[in-house]
Amino acid sequence: MTTKNETTKGKQAPAFYIFDTIEVDGKKEYKRVGAAFKHGKGNGYNVVINDKRYTAFPPKANDMKKSPDVARPAARRTPKGWLSALLR
Repeated sequence: MTTKNETTKGKQAPAFYIFDTIEVDGKKEYKRVGAAFKHGKGNGYNVVINDKRYTAFPPKANDMKKSPDVARPAARRTPKGWLSALLR
């Protein structure tokens, strides 16, 4: 039994799996190389690719105001879009 100050941390299911395409005998196959997990704080993701950890968050509104000459990538328009851009 846990108290108010204790937390139980089980394994979290990934929100996304990350795949790489490889060619085997002339056919493309997908090999899982990582996963993305919903971040505990905010609306970002913890991403693990080939045992390397990354953390991704959408830009804040005031971050975009500081650098208006930088085009906003399509990957940041939706939470799911950044993942496909990361793999390009």
